[in-house]
Amino acid sequence: MRCPGGVNRRLMFTYIRLREWDKAAEVAKNCVGCNLCEISCPWGLPGTPAIEEARWRKPLEELSPTREAIRKFGSPFPKPAEKRFSWLESVSKRIEPYARATDLFGRCALFVGCTYAFSAVEAAKAAYTTLLEAGLDVVVCPEERCCGAVLVRAGMYDATLPLVEENVRSFEAMRIDTLITLCPLCDLAWRRDYPVLVGRPAFRVLHYSEVFARLVEEGVVEFSKSVEAVATYHDPCHLALGPKRVVEQPREVLRRIPGVKLVEMLRRGEHTRCCGSTLRLYNFSLARRLSEARVQDAQKVEAEVLVTQCPFCTTNLEGASRRLKAGVRVVELYQLVSEAGVRRV
Repeated sequence: MRCPGGVNRRLMFTYIRLREWDKAAEVAKNCVGCNLCEISCPWGLPGTPAIEEARWRKPLEELSPTREAIRKFGSPFPKPAEKRFSWLESVSKRIEPYARATDLFGRCALFVGCTYAFSAVEAAKAAYTTLLEAGLDVVVCPEERCCGAVLVRAGMYDATLPLVEENVRSFEAMRIDTLITLCPLCDLAWRRDYPVLVGRPAFRVLHYSEVFARLVEEGVVEFSKSVEAVATYHDPCHLALGPKRVVEQPREVLRRIPGVKLVEMLRRGEHTRCCGSTLRLYNFSLARRLSEARVQDAQKVEAEVLVTQCPFCTTNLEGASRRLKAGVRVVELYQLVSEAGVRRV
């Protein structure tokens, strides 16, 4: 299976063996970090770690402005850190926890992530509100900062470690049992990068879809409204190809929503097609081509709604749907769950 970014893996590994790091980093420049190369490689070669090694030797300087913004503001967005959760003012806090939910997950904290906190605010509000409505004892951490995943992918470890240490320290101080992630990049950081950099935190890490799938499977909650739609699900690379292979859980949630007819695209699960992801930051034209190919996949199965769980995927796919005049509505799972209405059982 071909690399989405067109990375010549054979040439890259040759340069790595020769320790020609500048050339290796140049070949690896368009890597989106999807991990598809490692999954599909018949020899089991460590594709993503090799690319990150090349970038560690020669960081991706195109992302230097992002690094400086994170150093200054605690996120890639040039906004004061205290504005990170200003959207919470419109979220009801008067929802009491439900024992059946808290028995499963204990005290929880939501790691919102920079893009959801500052840009994809409606999806963040939907996610937080539906978790509260389901009965979870869930809070946010005022000291939350960027997870650092984009800096790891760019090879900028020196700027990553302070963020990692601060986040772990802040969330451990809250004495939580479960950390719930939204963004696939944040999930990858907490589950793969953090244990390597500072050790495993004193709580478990789960993605929103893992939590909600268990809530519906255990009969803790159900959906109260019908959402009539032919829907397909786009697997974000960092969930489907990440450490925990989060593939079936979001589909289980979709199947439980009344009125939703789930249809599958040819490229799904561990063989998902990358939407272009963070290539938008430095190779916009390639990111556009990849996102358009994914929307065309949805058209082929006559999907009306393209569901995903990633702010980068959503932005890419929405733009592609508009450019192609595809008539495919792109929506985050969090918002679809909110549309369906969460009812405790």
